[in-house]
Amino acid sequence: MTSYKSFSLVFLVSIFVLIFKSNNITSQEYQAVYDSEINMGKAVHTRYVLFIEHDQWVLASRILDFKSSIQISSSLVIMSDNMKKQKNTKKLNENKSFTDFSKYSLKDSIAYESIDIMNHKYILEYKMKQPDWFINMDSIKVISNHNCYLATANIYGRDYKVWFAPEIPVKAGIKKLWGLPGLLVSAVSNDGEFKYYLRSFSQANTMYPNFKMKNIVSRAELIKKVKIQKNRMERYFSTLSEGGSCRSTLSFEDKTLMEEINEK
Repeated sequence: MTSYKSFSLVFLVSIFVLIFKSNNITSQEYQAVYDSEINMGKAVHTRYVLFIEHDQWVLASRILDFKSSIQISSSLVIMSDNMKKQKNTKKLNENKSFTDFSKYSLKDSIAYESIDIMNHKYILEYKMKQPDWFINMDSIKVISNHNCYLATANIYGRDYKVWFAPEIPVKAGIKKLWGLPGLLVSAVSNDGEFKYYLRSFSQANTMYPNFKMKNIVSRAELIKKVKIQKNRMERYFSTLSEGGSCRSTLSFEDKTLMEEINEK
């Protein structure tokens, strides 16, 4: 039964890929806009714009202010019925307000991911590892007239439940949530701390935003630098508490990274 379901999914995705190749969907530039809610004690809303070009993509983001923040819910997902032919005729005026940029390349299998820790910005360089997605062919949900399938995976210590649309054969995704046989529509971590929802998807007539990658570090270098900052902060607050001890705990989407930094 499992092999039959796997064959059915491969067959289904293959058909959609053949159809959309005729429309050059895999050879054009596309743009996907997502909103997210990160809730680790305090909810933070972020706008992500994914610029997709062939086998590489750039992820730009900015924190939404209170007025532009929105309630994250399943009804947030907005996908145009004619999204396959829709062209984005307006340039993204909000490009200038982006604060963080990340770049991913399937050809080189290298990612440069922006991380902001204790008011310090880093670009983490690491080798891309495609998540081991489990796709449930029996779980189908229609979102804006598109059949979406359920997939789950444990990604760097966090369990995620995502919905994706195989009608749009795009492997790009938000940060480490990529490699699905279709466009990522929504993703929620099982602990509820991370939520991502697609707002729109369209052809893009804009080039990748220009940005400079500064302070590029490896995983080991990042852990070392952040541990030094963390220890300094703990010593400072310990002096304010009249000799008492103080230990701060950092939280990240990458739970394994979080555990390595927080361990003594």
